[in-house]
Amino acid sequence: MKIFITILFAVVLSVSPLAFVVHAKNKQLLLATTTSVHNSGLLDILLQAFEKNHDITVKAVIQGSGLAIRSAIDGNADVIMTHAPEAEQQLVASGYGVKRYPFMYNQFVIVGPQNDRLQGKLNLDATDVLASLQQIATKRVPFVSRGDDSGTHQKELALWQKLGIVPDNDKNIFSWNFLSRQSSWYIQSGTGMGQSLLIAFEKNAYILSDEATWLRFKSKMGDFKIHVKGDELLFNQYSVIAANPEKHPYLQYQSAKKFIDFLIGAQGQKIIARYKINGKTVFFANAQ
Repeated sequence: MKIFITILFAVVLSVSPLAFVVHAKNKQLLLATTTSVHNSGLLDILLQAFEKNHDITVKAVIQGSGLAIRSAIDGNADVIMTHAPEAEQQLVASGYGVKRYPFMYNQFVIVGPQNDRLQGKLNLDATDVLASLQQIATKRVPFVSRGDDSGTHQKELALWQKLGIVPDNDKNIFSWNFLSRQSSWYIQSGTGMGQSLLIAFEKNAYILSDEATWLRFKSKMGDFKIHVKGDELLFNQYSVIAANPEKHPYLQYQSAKKFIDFLIGAQGQKIIARYKINGKTVFFANAQ
């Protein structure tokens, strides 16, 4: 037994230093970030600038805000970029997120086909999102929902809630298709923002999108256009949060903090402010 313990100890000593060296050199930051930041094209530019000036490689996992927050809780991400304010605040309050740093914003918009393709069914209010959603729901015009607990999906559900509407479970307004197991007009894609936009185009449906992703995909969507924008309810704040190393000691907190400092600092804020799609500014830096 003593011989076995001695051999085991020797093996540990011979392996451990190598393991520590590998860990020290492996400065990889695991980032969970929303599909909209990725689909817009901004993410690649931010990561290139950060990696150029830091000895850190960022591995980005693209997922909705809900899943990104879950990754922080489970210790599967060092840092997250999301746009679901209430869920972010709950993450920090629970102790699984260190601190929430708002760093940029844009707006949500409702896009869809030209009205004449729907035989003039709708007369959407260009600046009143609730009135517009009420028309869509009452007249059962096709609407695509992300249906994935993303920040966009959470915003959409909050808007329906303000109207007292549960899109897939309201007997007074919605017809139910038992074959598809979803409302005949309310289509849940379960995919990212870009793919959901393409599904809306295919289904000739309306959809809530962040403006940046819409502009990136606009050229692929025929005569689709923005119908509703500018309502204060469509404000879309993005924040960055480091997962708490007290919950998961292996997390790369120092690297996460450097990434946060970059985003909220002068360099990151300048990149965000200067980023344009088709000559249009789509994100607005607002770190404090």
